[in-house]
Amino acid sequence: FPSHDTGVIFGKTIPYVILGMSNFPLILGVATLGFGVPMRGSLPVLFLAVFAFVCTAVAIGTLISTFCENQQQATLAGSLVMFPMIMFSGLMFPVENMPPAIRWISVIDPLTHFMGVLRNIMLKGGGAYFVTVHVAILALIACVVTLVSFRRFHTTL
Repeated sequence: FPSHDTGVIFGKTIPYVILGMSNFPLILGVATLGFGVPMRGSLPVLFLAVFAFVCTAVAIGTLISTFCENQQQATLAGSLVMFPMIMFSGLMFPVENMPPAIRWISVIDPLTHFMGVLRNIMLKGGGAYFVTVHVAILALIACVVTLVSFRRFHTTL
């Protein structure tokens, strides 16, 4: 049977995964219908990739919250983590243009892997090997971060 802490952490994370996934149809609709971004790949594969990324993002947020004493600290820490994730992901400028000395950071950045999968599925049709590798990396990051979060989490009543 799961412990009390396990139930609490699942109760705090599952709603955010559901919320994140509920945004997927809206964002996909705006991208394809509003901005004309083509959807050349498989919708179920894209759904799986989005699910892997959302779980990873929620796991990172949960880990951040285990280091913080209140919501204000968690919000600030989340912002401090998100900014480098965005900068090193290839969203703002290509990873290939980064200096080699710091390019390694993009390898451990989950957003880098998600951006690659998203572009691959939507624009190129989704090569099976590429998508599988990057979704597996996202799932691995989510599992590791979740395990660390579970080890660090403790309830105080």
